[in-house]
Amino acid sequence: MVSCAQRSCNSKDGVDKKKLTGITFHRHIICGVFVTEWVYILTSQSSRNYNLQLLGELMDKYKFSPSRIYNCDETGISTVPSKPSKILSLKGKKQVGVLSSAERGTLVTAEICFKAIGSYIPPLLICPRVRRNPLFEVGLPPESIVEYHSSGWMQSSIFAPTWFNHFLKYAKSSADDSVLLILDGHATHTKNLTVVEMARETTSCFATSHRLQPLDVNFMFPLNSYYEQEVKNWLRSHPGQVITVHDIGGFFGAAFQRAATPENVVSGFKNIGICPCNPNIFPEELFRPADTTDQALLDEDQSNRKES
Repeated sequence: MVSCAQRSCNSKDGVDKKKLTGITFHRHIICGVFVTEWVYILTSQSSRNYNLQLLGELMDKYKFSPSRIYNCDETGISTVPSKPSKILSLKGKKQVGVLSSAERGTLVTAEICFKAIGSYIPPLLICPRVRRNPLFEVGLPPESIVEYHSSGWMQSSIFAPTWFNHFLKYAKSSADDSVLLILDGHATHTKNLTVVEMARETTSCFATSHRLQPLDVNFMFPLNSYYEQEVKNWLRSHPGQVITVHDIGGFFGAAFQRAATPENVVSGFKNIGICPCNPNIFPEELFRPADTTDQALLDEDQSNRKES
């Protein structure tokens, strides 16, 4: 933070010079320039502490142990990483280039799921192809599954029954020993009747905002960083060659094994107050920007417009 102020500059011989306008730097900085992130209105409405309170009531009712609490989330993986890592360079350079396979990469979606004790369920990858190709599966973590769709995005038919059956296979949930699955509010999760029918007896699904996603807090960033490192090292070792969608499995598998440490996952569940449960972990001022999206205010404003 800087502020402009007028000050007099005195020379060594004590002669006063003209008053000049200079810039003084304050020691204690109270403001700064930050990069904002988009938060959807419905997401901000569901971000308040009562989400944690509802989650606590659910855990008190069913007595979920840490080994029965899961979180699943998607992330996009591209042949061209979106954010190159920082490198050391000489001062004065206005631009520092780095090798890239293309201007725009090919996107592959990965569905990742962890439990609160730090272990994971083998991921699912969605490749932007129609026909199966064994090259996509090379280098993936053991027992991972690969699905194919022209868009490369998660689809309702892929999430359930395909991925959900994969989840139930490893979670081993039953009516007597149910599990808690925390997921985001994506339409393939919340507007999927197949998920509701399959989870009716064995699984409690709790849709919440990005604030209560352990994988977003402690796992996705190191995963993407390690993936970018794997891509950069390969390009340096293979000059003149480019990365194709068939190579993503090997890079993702190596990055996943480096990022999937129990410490990362356990701290993610702890830092957002899920395990152990802490409904008051987020201060109230964190959610003040969401006050403008209160549903009651929106309904009142819409009714006023209709009357006018």
